Amino acid sequence: MSISLFITFYNDNHNFRSSSILLGGLTMFSIVALPIIRGYHYIGENDALTHLGHTRDLNNNVVGIEEIRYPAVHILGSVFSDLTTSSLNHSLLIILAIFILIFFVFISLSIKHMSKNTLIINIGVYSSFLLLPINHLGVSMQIHPTSQAIMFSPVLIYLFIRNYNDPRWELMILFSLVSAMFVILHPQQAANLIIFFTSIAIIQVLYQWSNSHLYEYSVITLVGVLVLAFWLWANNLAAFESSISSFVVSIMADSESGSQISSRGASLAELGGSLEGVFVRMFFVSLIYCGVGAYIMMAVTTKIFGLKQERLQFVLTGSDSSERMLLFYFTIGLIAVSVLFFAYLAGDMRSQYMRHYGFIMVVVTIMGAISLGRTIIYLNTLYDRDLFRKVTVLTATAFLILTTLVLFPSPYMYQTTGHVTEGQMDGFERAFEYEDDSYSYDHVRMSASRFSHAINGRDSNDRTDYYIDGVRLGGMPDHFSNQSLETYFDDRVYLTITRTDRVREPIIYNGFRFNHRDFEYLDDSPDINKVSSNGEFDLYIITHR
Repeated sequence: MSISLFITFYNDNHNFRSSSILLGGLTMFSIVALPIIRGYHYIGENDALTHLGHTRDLNNNVVGIEEIRYPAVHILGSVFSDLTTSSLNHSLLIILAIFILIFFVFISLSIKHMSKNTLIINIGVYSSFLLLPINHLGVSMQIHPTSQAIMFSPVLIYLFIRNYNDPRWELMILFSLVSAMFVILHPQQAANLIIFFTSIAIIQVLYQWSNSHLYEYSVITLVGVLVLAFWLWANNLAAFESSISSFVVSIMADSESGSQISSRGASLAELGGSLEGVFVRMFFVSLIYCGVGAYIMMAVTTKIFGLKQERLQFVLTGSDSSERMLLFYFTIGLIAVSVLFFAYLAGDMRSQYMRHYGFIMVVVTIMGAISLGRTIIYLNTLYDRDLFRKVTVLTATAFLILTTLVLFPSPYMYQTTGHVTEGQMDGFERAFEYEDDSYSYDHVRMSASRFSHAINGRDSNDRTDYYIDGVRLGGMPDHFSNQSLETYFDDRVYLTITRTDRVREPIIYNGFRFNHRDFEYLDDSPDINKVSSNGEFDLYIITHR
C-alpha cells in the first residue's frame, strides 16, 4: 500500500498511476478477503448464522424467494454455490468480499463523474479503501443484508450521477434494473436512497422554478422508478410495517440510552478501557471526513444562495456550475437522511440508527474526498508542491492504518472476530443429531439456536424452541462457579461451550463475566457431565438436583 500511495501521488505518468491504484486496490481487497485467504470456515456468530440458514433453505427449496424479507444476498450465495460447487458458507464469504470490492469501484467512479480533477479522483480511490460505513454496530464485515446493501449503494449513486450528467435511455434502464435489485437487497436502505433522491428532486424543482432561465435534466423520473420498485416489494412486508411502528413508539417513549451507555462504560472500565477510547479508535477518521464534508457543503450552499464567503467558496466550489449544483443537491439529500438518523437516535434504536449512519458515511466519503482534494489543490498553489505530496501520502497512510485496525472486530475493540470454526459447526451438528427433545439448551455467548439456523435451516425451528419453557434465558449466570447450577435450573439442560468461549471470557475480557475457574467447575462438578467434545466444542448435561 505504501508503494501504491507513493507512486500515485508522486509519479505523473498516467500508466504508472493507474498501475499503482490497481496495486492499492488489490492490496486492500486482500485485507478484506483475509478470512478466505486464512481458510476461515465462516464469520459471524449471530445474525450471520441465521442468514446462512436462510441461504440453506433457499438452496434446498424449503422456502421461496418471496418468503424472505430481503433475499438478494441469499440468492447470490445459493447460485454461486451451485455454479462453483463450493459450500454455502464459503460462497457467502466470497459474496461478502465481492460486495466490498463493488464499494471500492463505485465510490471511485462516483467521484470521477462528480469531479474531473485527477488528484481528487485519486484521493477518492483511497478514501473508498477506508470503508468508513463499517462501524460494527449496524454495519459489519459479516453476511448481513443491511451491510451488503450499504456496500452496494454507491452503484445506484453512480448511475444517478451518470443520468444527471448525461441522460440516456440505456442509463435509465440500467438505473431501473439496479433499483429493483437494491430493493430486494434491503428495503430499509432503499428507503434511505428514496429519501436522499426525493429531497434532491424536490429541491431541483424548487430551484428551477425560482430560476426560470435555468434548465436541468429532471431527476423525478429516476426517483419515481425507485419509489415504484420499493412500494411493489415492501407493500406486502409485515416486518416493514412493524419496524415503522416500533420506530414511532420508541420516539414517543422515554429513552434509556443514557443508562445503557453508562452501563457499557462501566463494563469497559472493568476491562481497562473506556467508551471515549473505543469511540476514538472506531470513529476518528470518520469524524475528520464528516468535518471536511461539512466544509464543502457549507461552501456550495452559500455560493448557491449568493452569500459571500469568498475564500471558502474559491477553495471548494470550483468553476463548473453543473458540478457545483450536483454537490449542492447531495448536500440537501445528506441533510434529509441525517434527520432520519437523529430521529432514530432519539428513539434509542441503536442497531437501526447505526445502519443509517452507515449509509450517511457512503455520501460523506464522496463529499469528504472531494473537499480534501480541493483543499490540497488550493494549498499546492500557495506552498511547495513536493511538501504537500508528502503530507498527502503521510495523511493517507495514517488514515489507512487507523481504519484497517478496526476493519475486523478484534481485542483492540474488546471484541473477537466472530470466527466460526468447522469444529464448532460439527460439534453443534452432532449435538442436534443425538439430542433429547425434552432437554433445553443454554450457553455462555454462542447460542445453540443460531447454530441450528445455520446447520438445519432458518425454518427448521423457532429460536425459542431451544430454551426453557420457550423463553430464551440469554446465557449462563455470571461467575457460575460460585453458584450451584444443579439447583439453578429446574430441569436437565444441555450446556454448549466452545473454545472461543474459553479464550474470549477469561483472557480477552479478563474474566469480567466468566473466568477460568468457571470452566474448571464444569469438569469438577459430579452432577455435570461432558457428553461430547472435539477440541472446538464441548457439550455438557446439567442434571437437576
